[in-house]
Amino acid sequence: MRPFNRIIIVGLISVFNIQVHSADVDLTPRIELNDYNAAYGDAPWVESESRIPDLPEDDDLVEVSMDTNLSGMTMYVDPESIYIDADDLTTRMWVVIKNNTGAYNGRYEAYRCATKEYKTYAYANPNRAKKIRESRNPRWKEIGHKGAGAYRREFMRSYVCEHSTPVDVADLKRAIIYKIEK
Repeated sequence: MRPFNRIIIVGLISVFNIQVHSADVDLTPRIELNDYNAAYGDAPWVESESRIPDLPEDDDLVEVSMDTNLSGMTMYVDPESIYIDADDLTTRMWVVIKNNTGAYNGRYEAYRCATKEYKTYAYANPNRAKKIRESRNPRWKEIGHKGAGAYRREFMRSYVCEHSTPVDVADLKRAIIYKIEK
């Protein structure tokens, strides 16, 4: 939101004496995560161990509103799988891409806002005997600008990251569920 819009909203709230209930506002102090080194000094970045949660049921998936053309495919996220690790500042979740013929491509991925990278820990398909297959050699990869992975760039920019900082879990879930892009 632009500063000018914030001023108008604050002005409207005060002019109309709009009451904001504490349940509507998160007053929990947030750690400024803009810079890993600001939070952790000169300590090198260390990735936390990741546990792969169970594959979500189709009913648990929420469609993600995307401007990027996915060529007959739709992106979904399981909001309950969203986890932001306070130590390594990565956002992890189940992402599922389905096409209009029913093909299913599930991935348990992590997104690192500070470096604009992603990592796939596991692949999934509920129609296979072994529903979840761990990545053999998971590694951090740069988010692509074009091609099949371009949706990740938009997803990170529109939902997951606020510049180099991960968005708060509650805000991220709310944005995905209610289709609120930044």
